[in-house]
This record gives sequence, structure tokens and C-alpha cells, in this order.
Amino acid sequence: MLLEKKNPLAVYMMVSGYLGDSSSASTSTKIKNEKSLLLTAAQGSGLSMIGAMSASILAFLLQILISRFYGPRFYGIFFTCFLICNLMQSIAALGLHKAGMRFVSISHERSDYNMILDVFRTASSIPLLFGVIIAIGLYFMSSFIAINCFNNVEMVIVLKLFSVAIPFFALLQVAAELSRGFKTTKYAVIIENLLFPLFQIVILISLRALGFDFLSVAYSFVFAVSICSFLMVLTVHSQIQHFIGPRQINNSSTK
Repeated sequence: MLLEKKNPLAVYMMVSGYLGDSSSASTSTKIKNEKSLLLTAAQGSGLSMIGAMSASILAFLLQILISRFYGPRFYGIFFTCFLICNLMQSIAALGLHKAGMRFVSISHERSDYNMILDVFRTASSIPLLFGVIIAIGLYFMSSFIAINCFNNVEMVIVLKLFSVAIPFFALLQVAAELSRGFKTTKYAVIIENLLFPLFQIVILISLRALGFDFLSVAYSFVFAVSICSFLMVLTVHSQIQHFIGPRQINNSSTK
């Protein structure tokens, strides 16, 4: 049987058409992926902006309530103790909030289940443990700091209460960044920017109605940060479970 001879021009046109179709298909897929990434980034930045604005408004309202209920003197004590607590939680976090978000993002892209679980356990346990150590130190140093540094005896008990919040505050910050590592900001915005100051306001008003003194400001902060840190950790765990599946979590936990 004689082999059928094909026209070289026809073969060239056929191959060129095939390569052109595959090239255009890959180009269109790349364009779609780029558009999807841009849309995700735009949605995330817009949601973050709304969350930041809402948090600023709620924080301003909280400051008005504190000044209205207890006067500028106790507002100054609260703000000073908050700055000290914020500084201590930054130290307790050990930079794991940024590193954790980076490694979660990498493991998310690689679908590395073991890596994402290790990052979650390490980034959530170390700040909590180190925060407890710092909180104990600040608790016993509160009298020295309040009296010798600020010459304010009333600040002692407030600083002791704020020291209790340090490990939870550090855990909240780290867990919020871990949640952002899944390429979404909505959970961190809802809990960290909205619920956290909202809980402070609600608890403060409730304690004020029950007749508590100026310590209700510290109580509201401790309760709010404890609740929100717990919610944030549960949210990140739910994100991991949704990403890798409960069976993989159980298998990794038993190893």
C-alpha cells in the first residue's frame, strides 16, 4: 500500500494552527488567573479599608464613653496601660504574625498539609506561652512601674488587669494574620476590627450599668480580647479544616 503524500504547506498550516490554539488557550488562562488575583486583591483591600474605618469609629466611640463615664484622669490611666500592654504583646508575638502569614500562604499554594498544620501549631502556641511569661513578669512589676515611672498608685491594679490580657492579645494578632494567609481578610476584619471594639463597648456599658467603678474599662478589655482570640483561633482552625479536610487533620494529629 502506498503512503499518502501530504502537501508540506498543509502540514505546516495544520501544525501552526494547533500551536496557535494551544498558545492562545494558555494566554487566555493566564489572563483569567491574573484578573482573578487582581479581583481578590481589590476585594481584600476594600474590605480591609472598611474594617479599618469601622475600627477607628468604634475606638473613638469607646474613648468618648471612657471619658464620659470616668473622666480624663482615668482615661489617661487606661490609655497608658493599653500602650504598655500593646508593647508587651508585640514582644510576645516574636514576629510570628508576619512569618506565620507568609508560611501559611506558601503552604496554601503548595497544598502542603503538614506544613500548614505545623505553622498553625507553632505560631499559635509560642506567642501564647511567651505571653504568659511576660504577663507574669508585668504583673509583679506593675507596682514598680506605676509608682516609680508614672507616680500613680491607681495605675497599679489597672496594669495588673491588663497584664492578664497580654497572651490573649498576642494570640489574637497572630491568629488574625494566619487567617489572612489564606488569601482572605474578611474573618480578621470581622473579629479583630469589628467584634473586638464592639465587645469592649458592650461589656463596658453593661458593667457601668451594674455599678462597677473605673476598673470596668480594664475588665471590658480583658474579656473582649479573650473572647476574640478564642474566636480567631477557632476560625483559623476551621479554615485549615476546610482546606485540607478533617481526615487529614486527624491523620496528622496522630502522627
